[in-house]
Amino acid sequence: MSRSCFQHLYKDFFGVSPMADVIASRIEHAKYLLTTTDISVKKIAEMSGYASEIHFMRQFKQQTGQTPSQYREHKIKPDRL
Repeated sequence: MSRSCFQHLYKDFFGVSPMADVIASRIEHAKYLLTTTDISVKKIAEMSGYASEIHFMRQFKQQTGQTPSQYREHKIKPDRL
């Protein structure tokens, strides 16, 4: 099966492209690590499959609307009124 055929079948079946699924999975893993550990953002990027910390931060913000540091701070420290 060609790569193109696989991508089309995957998208037809799951409703998203294989790469979008991979990115979503990486971001979910990073979110888990950000909220459950004190590992650096750079190390979390590596552990989530990113070769570039900058690329990770860009994709994370695109997916969540927050930088990894903002996400960690917001999830660990609840808003206080």
